[in-house]
Amino acid sequence: MFFSKKVYNASKTRFEFINLTHDIKLALQESGAKKGLINILSTLGTVGITLLEDDEYIKKNLVQSVQFDPLKNLTEDEMPLPSQTEKLKRRSGAGASEGHVMASRLGTSLTIPFQDSKLLISPFSHCFAIDFDSTTGRREFVISIQGE
Repeated sequence: MFFSKKVYNASKTRFEFINLTHDIKLALQESGAKKGLINILSTLGTVGITLLEDDEYIKKNLVQSVQFDPLKNLTEDEMPLPSQTEKLKRRSGAGASEGHVMASRLGTSLTIPFQDSKLLISPFSHCFAIDFDSTTGRREFVISIQGE
């Protein structure tokens, strides 16, 4: 059995944590599946997805860890990154790439097993999408369920 659903959330600030746990549980209930795998995908490359305890200190540490830049002390000539001119030639037309890099450190999707129609995660864990984009707006997520 395969079930898929799109959900939307509005991002108001950069580094916003969007709790998707309720949307995921609702999709699981709608699917009627008892056991299997559920996948959550951000359709935007600047939004990372992870399981995390809903704690402000942990959230702050996560943002700091993905912002860490091991290349920041290199000179312009040593940087393996594209120049400003090359950035403007990106197919998407977007300028900055930092949000993409930060999201890729977490991953833009997450798969969670479930059994007896319950997510097999800690009772303290929540599924968060973290928006690393400098522009805010509507964010789209695809929740896919493969199960029986």
